[in-house]
Amino acid sequence: MRPLKLTMQAFEGYTRKCEIDFETFGKGGLFLICGDTGAGKTTIFDAIKYALYGEPSGDFRKEKMLRSLNAGPENPTFVDFSFEIKGHQYRIKRNPGYTGLNKKGTGEKFIASDATIWDENGNPLATKVKNVTEKVVSLLGIDGSQFNSIAMIAQGDFYKVLNSSTEERRNIFRKIFSTEKFVALQERFKSEVSVLDGRDKDIRGKIASTLSDVSYEPGSVAEGTFTDKILLKDSLSELERLIAEDEKAQDDLKKNIAEMEAAYDRMLEQDNVYKMICKEKETLEKYKASLAESSDAVKVWSEKSEALSLRKPELEELSSKITLFTDSLPRYLEHDKKKTELENLSGKILVMEKNLLSKKEQVELLSQKVESDKEALNAFDGVDVAFEKVSQEIENVTETGIKCKKANDGISAWKLMEAESLEAQNNMKESLSLYENISTEYNSAMKLFLSAQAGLLAENLRESMPCPVCGSTHHPAKAVKVQGAPSQKQLDSLKKKRDDAEKTAKDDALSCESLKSAANEKKSSLEETVFELCGEKDLLAAENCLEEKRSFLRAGLVSLQEKAKTLSANKKKKISLSASIEEDETKLKSLNDEIHGIETELASSKASYAAGLSNLNEMKKNLPYNNQVEVEGKIRSLKDDYDALENEMKNASDNKARAEKEKAGFEGAVKKQKETLENLSRQIEDYESFDGIKNHKDLEECSLRIEEARKKDKLISMRFESNRNCAKKINEYQKELDDVLSKIQWMKDLSDVASASKTKNGKLDLETYVQISMFDKILRYANKRLFAMTDGQYALVRRKDSMDDRVIFGLDLDVHDYSNGGNRPVQTLSGGESFEASLALALGLSDCIQSDAGGIEMNCMFVDEGFGTLSDEPLRKATDTLLSLSEADKLVGIISHVESLNNRIDNKIEVTKDLSGGSSAKVVTA
Repeated sequence: MRPLKLTMQAFEGYTRKCEIDFETFGKGGLFLICGDTGAGKTTIFDAIKYALYGEPSGDFRKEKMLRSLNAGPENPTFVDFSFEIKGHQYRIKRNPGYTGLNKKGTGEKFIASDATIWDENGNPLATKVKNVTEKVVSLLGIDGSQFNSIAMIAQGDFYKVLNSSTEERRNIFRKIFSTEKFVALQERFKSEVSVLDGRDKDIRGKIASTLSDVSYEPGSVAEGTFTDKILLKDSLSELERLIAEDEKAQDDLKKNIAEMEAAYDRMLEQDNVYKMICKEKETLEKYKASLAESSDAVKVWSEKSEALSLRKPELEELSSKITLFTDSLPRYLEHDKKKTELENLSGKILVMEKNLLSKKEQVELLSQKVESDKEALNAFDGVDVAFEKVSQEIENVTETGIKCKKANDGISAWKLMEAESLEAQNNMKESLSLYENISTEYNSAMKLFLSAQAGLLAENLRESMPCPVCGSTHHPAKAVKVQGAPSQKQLDSLKKKRDDAEKTAKDDALSCESLKSAANEKKSSLEETVFELCGEKDLLAAENCLEEKRSFLRAGLVSLQEKAKTLSANKKKKISLSASIEEDETKLKSLNDEIHGIETELASSKASYAAGLSNLNEMKKNLPYNNQVEVEGKIRSLKDDYDALENEMKNASDNKARAEKEKAGFEGAVKKQKETLENLSRQIEDYESFDGIKNHKDLEECSLRIEEARKKDKLISMRFESNRNCAKKINEYQKELDDVLSKIQWMKDLSDVASASKTKNGKLDLETYVQISMFDKILRYANKRLFAMTDGQYALVRRKDSMDDRVIFGLDLDVHDYSNGGNRPVQTLSGGESFEASLALALGLSDCIQSDAGGIEMNCMFVDEGFGTLSDEPLRKATDTLLSLSEADKLVGIISHVESLNNRIDNKIEVTKDLSGGSSAKVVTA
């Protein structure tokens, strides 16, 4: 991967937009990232790492810390990075989540994290944060952690590696090589052993618990057999013996229960038959008693029926009377109808007499009202004429008042027009004066201009030359050139001012004339109207006259309006009285017509009533009862007597028949019941000697024995099933225990090997073993660099022996000195030598990871600090080593503020920080 261009804005210290073009440095070589401490040098690598993987290079930086603290909401935060891989170019733009402006720019909103990657043709290859990161890993072939180790040489970290103990190196390598999984594996082995031990104890506990659940009869030889002191094999044998005994006892008990149940069924059947016989005997006695009662009833109702049959003549006499009175009912109906009609007619006569009296009273009162209203109406004669006269006067006064107001308003308008006309005259005089002044100025300027033009023509005019104006070749008096003449532009400006002033003067003259004419017309019109109203032609003098007349008219108008109001009310009263009189006279005529009709109808009704009353008295003489109601009451009484006698006779006959039927039914029931008893007696063997009470007692005792046997059977069955389940569980637990015991030993052996097992040289665990393998590979790559930087004097070697076999060994580091052939601790190296060794380790790690990642293409590297401890010669060797890397088509950037490096390296990225706290970067080349 080769960086091409980096753009960042509002990212960490870079508040403003900053662009870094790496293509300026070419495809290979060294470049220096320099600047003051805290200026933002390492941020450049952070931005590249964030663009690629969505995370900064250091663990202490979080995504929410990436937005510049000095950035306003209008400045978006983003990193835009272009790079090249295997001849193809790609571009990534990524932003963290932050609070910025909304699309309209009117308020703030949260901008979510986002990312996009494009190919060299601008086609998007992936969007969204996770998808873009996965695409980068696919393209580069390494993840973010590997990229840190390959592309960023944090020399200070490897200085720690160089001078650390085995335990400290284990912790450092755990982070670099991600060997936590081997520690987890070691712990998993221990956990598995612990789990298996727990399962062993758990299974043994379950077996003991299951044995304690074994059931047996009290006093059995099995007591004390099922304890944890007895061998499992012996316990199982005893349990199987118990199960077999219970199975045999259960079979014997079931046979005994079956025999008892058969005997119980026989006794129960005889007991039921005996109960039925007793019950049927009781029923037979009841039937015999009912038969005797029904025989007595037959005798009683027979005697009563014979006695009632002697009263049949009485029944026939009642029937005749009912028929006689029923036949007389129509005559009573006719009598009652005529009586009702006479009563209704009498009531009608009374109503008509009352109504006639009321109508006559109404006529008298209404006649008095009409006479009174006519007298009142005479008082309003002439009111219509007077109202019309006053209304006309009001109209005339109102019209005159309106004319006075209009005249006054017209005078005010005329006075305003006079004032506007006077103002227009003054404006006209001013504009005319201005025009005359500008015109004079223009004419003077024109003369000077023409004189100047003549002087210019005459200046070059020679004798015998034709004059361009008059054509003469003799020039006795040539024009003289005038000083201070205006230019053509100035003259044109004066001419425009003159023309504008002329137009303004003409416009003001027209306006003045128009306003003056309008004012005169208004005055002429008003003079005629004012003279007509107050006899005065002077408009100014007429104003007070008109106002006084308006006041007088207003006072007269109020008086006239009050008078008109009174007349209007009287007029309404006159109309109301006339209408009322006319209406009352109509009512009087109608009432008199009604009185005549009532008197005629009343005379006719009284005559009809007298004739009807005479006829009714004749009909009443032939009727024994007063009215129909009395006759109907007599008929009902006779019918009740008839019905009572008839019902009594019928009831006696029916009861006799019912009693005879019941007697016959009970006779049949007694016979049938005797047959039933004989049949039931045959079902009991030796019935005559059968003791039902003893049989019932034996039945109850047998039931109790069966119940006890069933309880015992249930107890044995439950014990049998429980013990059989215990045996099944114990066998299953035994198999599970055998399986756990077979696993626990080899798992313990595996855990011992992985967790710091002892070797002939000391203790060594699985994680350290893996780290040793990786460390040896790094040392092979690192020694190539160190050998060159130390002119073949030093090589790093891993110490093979342990000084204390109680601690883990294998990662202690020595330096081999080829000058004397001996090994010594790396802590004995000088400061410069330690830097060279730590740089060699860092470069070795980078080479190792690239090799393990399948030959990935990483065409850039950043080295962060560490050069301040070097003298000139070691610094030159370290620089040459990095230069050798860059010569192989690789860009190597050194992040440092060492001044000597600034002098040695021409290509630079200079990082500065301004007073506002914002960082900026500038590319400098040789």
